Amino acid sequence: MCSIPTCLVLEKANQSTKPIKLLNVIEDVKKREHYAIVISLDIQGAFDNLKYDIIRKGLRKLLTESNISETLEDILSNRKVAIQTSDGPAVWKQTKVCPQGS
Repeated sequence: MCSIPTCLVLEKANQSTKPIKLLNVIEDVKKREHYAIVISLDIQGAFDNLKYDIIRKGLRKLLTESNISETLEDILSNRKVAIQTSDGPAVWKQTKVCPQGS
């Protein structure tokens, strides 16, 4: 797990130094035999089209010896969307994540 000062440095680093600083943090975490998960997306529309089942399969492969995978899988499983309409409540299974900014 990265320390707060390290995370702040990564956030404030310019684009050219971010990958190097991130690799240093990951190496430090690995040396201490901790888990490191990095999710970084800045692609327009990327989150609009991610599929939960694909994310869950990937997490199972990466986190085979950790209860973190169970927690993340619970978050991504059996999700439902409910909205109030003029005809009453409407509920459906959510199979993709929400669009960014929604």
